[in-house]
Amino acid sequence: MAGAGQRKPSDQGIDFKLLASIDTAPTRNTDIPLKVTGTYVDPTVRPDIEAVAKDQLKQKLQDVLKKNGLQGLFTK
Repeated sequence: MAGAGQRKPSDQGIDFKLLASIDTAPTRNTDIPLKVTGTYVDPTVRPDIEAVAKDQLKQKLQDVLKKNGLQGLFTK
């Protein structure tokens, strides 16, 4: 699992984005973006729908660029 975020010692608030990896087959992993908010005592863990949508849009754009021979257009 990987992630980043911040904790707020003043009110014990947390705001983390995590990426959980689950083995779904012998050679394949599935990544699930999670968002952890709330406090240390009462955390809330939910799927990060915004991150899922961004990943899907990015994949769709890469597919369209590849289909049109422009796959290197936005690489660094």
